[in-house]
Amino acid sequence: MKRIQLAVHMNARGRECLYGEGFCSTDEHLESIKEAFRKINIEYSEPFFCIAVYRKDEDLHDIKLPIVRAFGAPVILKPSILNRIQVACAYDIQNGASPENNYDIRSIFRNLQNVSDKEAVLLELLTMRIPQSWSEARVFGCLTESDVLEDRYRQDYSAAESLMDFDESEEDTL
Repeated sequence: MKRIQLAVHMNARGRECLYGEGFCSTDEHLESIKEAFRKINIEYSEPFFCIAVYRKDEDLHDIKLPIVRAFGAPVILKPSILNRIQVACAYDIQNGASPENNYDIRSIFRNLQNVSDKEAVLLELLTMRIPQSWSEARVFGCLTESDVLEDRYRQDYSAAESLMDFDESEEDTL
């Protein structure tokens, strides 16, 4: 991976799972995600984990990022994870699939199961990302410790959780 970075953002409980039995994500809007996947010819599968996709020059630890505030500090993944990605979306998958948002599923989702240059497709999706969201990819299976390249908060889970409490009104004091 020369042009992108992959990370899973998680709180203290997520890290406990990751360094224990493994970390898996869940879907809140299961039926809309199944429908979105059907439209791009991919079968919905569990377990899975969701990955935030970034350009190489982006700061994954920026506390102003919506995903950091929603889910916590990033666990940066090894480049080999790229080969395991099955599906990706220009936005976060739950919101991208939501019928309330009325997005054109075929324009913002990509089936990557048989794609050889996944990095190029992810870069394309990053150009469509909207500021209040993040581009997301999904791997079927659970994330394990062997998938981790870097985790600044491995020894202090509570510090990772504190990033979720960021208040933009305090931004000038940082």
